[in-house]
Amino acid sequence: MGRRSTFYQKETPKRREVHPVWRGIGCIMMILIPGIGWASARLLLREGPKFGFNDFILTGWISTSGYPLLYVEIGMTIFLSLVLYLLFMFVSFIINQAMGPPRYGSLDAPQESYRGKPYKR
Repeated sequence: MGRRSTFYQKETPKRREVHPVWRGIGCIMMILIPGIGWASARLLLREGPKFGFNDFILTGWISTSGYPLLYVEIGMTIFLSLVLYLLFMFVSFIINQAMGPPRYGSLDAPQESYRGKPYKR
């Protein structure tokens, strides 16, 4: 071992962990969003013919055995879950923009727009 080498291990910077409350909210949302999507798909398939909504269903999507609208319901559940996820994401984006931390703190300065003098030969 050399005279100038260090024997101690360098400390690794501690990663910021997500607060357990936000983990719980994320877990609830993982269950809640597909559940809402499934319930709304069932509602749209049951109440849709009253308003002419089910005219888009193709005959190839209808199953011949068991529950005839199974594939339609699965497809609508996935689609409505994605729409609900995008809606919650957009709302959280708006809330974060309105009430989130400022872009620059008290010790920060905006980025310089100066790029230097033009190079001349």
